Amino acid sequence: MASRLCALQVQDPRATTFDLLISLFVAASYIPQVIRIVNDHRGSAGISGWYIVLLTTSASAHLAVRLNSLSSSVAWKCFRQGELQGFDAFSSLVVYLQASVQWVAAIILFGVYAALRNDTYQTGSPSTTAALAIVVTHAAILLPSALYLLKQLTEDEYTIFTLLLHASYAILVQTTGLLTSLSAFIPPIKLMLAHSRDAVPVSQGNISTLGLGLQVIAWICLACSQAVRMRPLPPHDTSGLFPPLTPWSVKWWFQILFERGQAAGWLALAGSQLVVLCVALRLGGLGDRQIQLKLLLSS
Repeated sequence: MASRLCALQVQDPRATTFDLLISLFVAASYIPQVIRIVNDHRGSAGISGWYIVLLTTSASAHLAVRLNSLSSSVAWKCFRQGELQGFDAFSSLVVYLQASVQWVAAIILFGVYAALRNDTYQTGSPSTTAALAIVVTHAAILLPSALYLLKQLTEDEYTIFTLLLHASYAILVQTTGLLTSLSAFIPPIKLMLAHSRDAVPVSQGNISTLGLGLQVIAWICLACSQAVRMRPLPPHDTSGLFPPLTPWSVKWWFQILFERGQAAGWLALAGSQLVVLCVALRLGGLGDRQIQLKLLLSS
């Protein structure tokens, strides 16, 4: 029989199904952009290379943060020790699956972008080799380190040095994830504004506004799912296993956004995509009106 602590990691089938549907939605939100690049002869024309790099590195950082989380490592430890098996183990580990699905989807998008890269209407973007080097090096450093720390945190006993290493790594990686997420909107907006100044319609770029809209919704859902799954439980549910925490307090929100739920990173990504979507729709409308004006003047 699982201990009380391990039993708290188990979700009911309905909650697990809902989390899986969100994972599928996150993956599906990348499909419109991938299709747009693959099916259009212009490939990645008009899509900033730095934009794709920032999206991919932020996904790697958010996955590393989840792997390094002390709170969610309890479920992995219970699984390793055999206290959770079958559906109980799967439901408790879905929190890792969601972050992994988002990372895989981001890597696929980056691969499609790199394979079909088109330098038309690209200004100040890194070369394909440079972008590949940044993404691969970033993931190769962050993810193995996070997996190593997860293994150390789930040992029967770990040292003070392990905790210090975990805390330092968490601060570094979470800061990296937030910065890349919050700054992801800058390169595409700069590129779209450059198009606008050069009288190039935004529609000539291959950035998918449908994909942007779906990703805004998907990442908000992912943030909420992770936050609800890892939220601090009321004292009567934890049976004194954890210090009591007042719901909706500042400490409670800190746990939701940064420590347990890790929702801040996903919300930052959603915010960046929303800014890009709004600018793309605005400039796209202006571009269409410019085309109509040129046709009228030429007729």
